[in-house]
Amino acid sequence: MEKKAVSGIMLTLLLTSMLTLAFNIQSAKASGTIYIRASGVVEGTDKIQRDGDTYTFTDNIYESIVIERDNIVVDGAGYTLQGTGDGNIFYDGIRLWGRSNVTIRNIEVTNFYYGIFLIYSRNNTLSGNTASNNKRGLDLFSSPNNTLDGNTVSDNEWDGIFLDISSDNVLTGNIASSNYNGINLWDSDDNIFAGNVASSNLYGGICIRTPNTPGNNVLAGNTASNNNHGIHLWGSSNTITGNNITNNYYGMYLDYVFSTSNAIYHNNFMDNTNQVYSYPSTYPLINMWNDGYPSGGNYWSDYSTRYPTVKDEYRGENQDVLGSDGIWDSPYVIDTANKDRFPLVNLWSPTPPVTTATLDIDPDTLNLRSKGEWITAYIELPAGHDVNEIDVSSIMLNNTISVDSFAPIQIGDHDSDGISDLMVKFSRAELTLYIYDVQKIKHGNVTLTLTGKLNDGTPFKSSDVIMVMLRGDVNNDRVIDILDLALIARALGTDVSYPKGTGWDQWNPNADLNLDDKVDVKDLCISGSGYGATIP
Repeated sequence: MEKKAVSGIMLTLLLTSMLTLAFNIQSAKASGTIYIRASGVVEGTDKIQRDGDTYTFTDNIYESIVIERDNIVVDGAGYTLQGTGDGNIFYDGIRLWGRSNVTIRNIEVTNFYYGIFLIYSRNNTLSGNTASNNKRGLDLFSSPNNTLDGNTVSDNEWDGIFLDISSDNVLTGNIASSNYNGINLWDSDDNIFAGNVASSNLYGGICIRTPNTPGNNVLAGNTASNNNHGIHLWGSSNTITGNNITNNYYGMYLDYVFSTSNAIYHNNFMDNTNQVYSYPSTYPLINMWNDGYPSGGNYWSDYSTRYPTVKDEYRGENQDVLGSDGIWDSPYVIDTANKDRFPLVNLWSPTPPVTTATLDIDPDTLNLRSKGEWITAYIELPAGHDVNEIDVSSIMLNNTISVDSFAPIQIGDHDSDGISDLMVKFSRAELTLYIYDVQKIKHGNVTLTLTGKLNDGTPFKSSDVIMVMLRGDVNNDRVIDILDLALIARALGTDVSYPKGTGWDQWNPNADLNLDDKVDVKDLCISGSGYGATIP
């Protein structure tokens, strides 16, 4: 009897200990929100290590992260950021609101509402991240000019990647699988999708819906396979070329009256239950299904089945000159309004897309008060391509600044490496205002990303890092004067622990010119050394 009582007590203690442990573990997984403050300070965790402007995970983290600082790198180092999966709409893994020049890389984000959420944010990079089991993996709202490269998004309830009112973004090398939609775009213009894979998604592989905007998105070199809809279009004026569209129920689905004026060529439509479907079938959706002769149209795996007697015996735009040209002698008919006039006999096999060029920006150090006319960019393409193929009018710096058409443009060998490069120039004043007003950088490294297209529509990009200088303008009025010195003097002796403001003995982060989280005589000297400088 005594032994049974002791055993019961021991069992009770053991169960109590287990429940207490379980409660403590569960509590640790939802303890609050982590902040990377504008000052650079990390609040809410000791699992993020700061080294200058790089913030690196040292362990798995079980809270949301809000980033309030521009021009930083957040490196997950392969660790996991995990949420509770409670469906709270405000519960995002990483949130950027109004941020720029932030790189988020190598993080596995799971069990949040949105894995990584960008709102009103531009010129950021999401690279090498994994987002799974969220409502949406990567979500951009009203966020232009960002780069999403090499991310994996899977098993998200709604969308792997979602762009809403977000234009001029570049998506390359992302893998989207087993979501409801792989990559989903709403009312967004001039985005580039290149080399992405969208497979085994419940509804759409790649969905482009732009009924209220012109569209002008480019889909090049992507793979859409084993989805219900490989590529779903509800919008106009997109260019769709060089894609592999395979084993979907609908290879391409043209939805409603807006799906017109698309350029669709050099794609491989292979073994889809329905290669192309137009809804409603009674409305004449008119699209261009070829790139003219002899460039040709698309490859259709069922061509020989549909047209068993048609041969490739003639050439020429009217197929009336004897001789094979790799184009079937009769069109591939999609419906009464849509025909591929030059269907390809063999699979389209393009030159591998250019994803990375080489860029050298001159000067390496940009003084923001300089009144020079231009900055210069030297562009090299990888083997197999020639800079003569570049469409100069398509070149943009940070998706914002175009080549100055009045400046000299020439081909040479700037770095004497035996490879031709293209020299183009950008307005120095325009770049200065962009760095100062948009990126809000006065001193430090700035990443400049150049994008463009070859004459055949193939996209390319490259980046270079330059140093910019103009420290001391505390009140952001474009001049370093007595007012700036007075603001620094007011904040002398304060640090990030003081209440924030602009009065005496209040922390003013703008007065911390050397970014050491305190205001002292060094900051006063920096501002004094640039006294009288102005932004042109």
